[in-house]
Amino acid sequence: MMWIIGLYAAPMYGMWRGAIATPKVKVSYTPFTLDWLGIVTGNYWDYTITGELWGSGTERDSVFLVGTTPDTLGTCVFVGGLPGANYQVDRTTDSTSGTGVDTGFIYFRQGYDNLYGDGGAMVMKYMPSLGNSWEAWDTCLISLNTKLPIGDIDGDMVVDSLWVRSSNTRVSGVSADTFTTVISPLKYVVWISSLYTGYGVDSIVIWDYYRYKFVANFGKIEEHLDSERIRYYIGAFLVLDTTFRNLYHKFINTTSTKEYTQPVITNSTYVYTASGRFAGKAIPNRKGVYFVVMSTDKGKLIRKVVVK
Repeated sequence: MMWIIGLYAAPMYGMWRGAIATPKVKVSYTPFTLDWLGIVTGNYWDYTITGELWGSGTERDSVFLVGTTPDTLGTCVFVGGLPGANYQVDRTTDSTSGTGVDTGFIYFRQGYDNLYGDGGAMVMKYMPSLGNSWEAWDTCLISLNTKLPIGDIDGDMVVDSLWVRSSNTRVSGVSADTFTTVISPLKYVVWISSLYTGYGVDSIVIWDYYRYKFVANFGKIEEHLDSERIRYYIGAFLVLDTTFRNLYHKFINTTSTKEYTQPVITNSTYVYTASGRFAGKAIPNRKGVYFVVMSTDKGKLIRKVVVK
């Protein structure tokens, strides 16, 4: 029995993602609330990735369409839609299975609960405080405790099912304009029909442990799937409990820059940091990566991002 079950004892990351259709946003524009996570048409982020899931390599996430979501998004209705964007993931690793191109969808529930949804999970909140928490599953797209068809993942010509259990996203760290959130764990259950009909296993419970780190007005600088715990059941009896660790780690690439000063065009232009502190009439002559996130006739809002 242990040999049979062991055939299926493998990481199941991403199984629920494939069951969620990626909505396509409408006419392109740039809402500030998406800007806060760097979601602007044409923006891209280069990452280094490691872990047992795909191996070591690189990933580029690029935004190709920013606009509004459909008015009806799963079970939720938002009059006039909400800010949303489609992005592309180009991944190249030392593992054949980890190389490819995927697409994703991120949106902002502006004025509702100010949460960001990405791929079926609510990963971030606009300007959160330490200790804030919320439902981790995007219940607009996935209903809790409701069976969702996920296709025939075991090849027995029978459609398999998945249902999600209430989970929790929590803000575990706030340091200046850097925010860390954790989902510990993201819980879901899979029904694999061939296991049931052939060997008696009727459900597989999965717990995924995620961590994210964001820099305001820049975007995501880290994503981790630290571990995945899988439990196999026959009826009410647990027959196998296994954990996979070090699955997926994603870090923004560091970029070396040289010192420079950006002069002010007119005397009426001033430079402020994101916290509102007056920084003078030029970007400070210090080594770093500077982003002008807002420029008006009254001044420039800049953000310095230091990636360690």
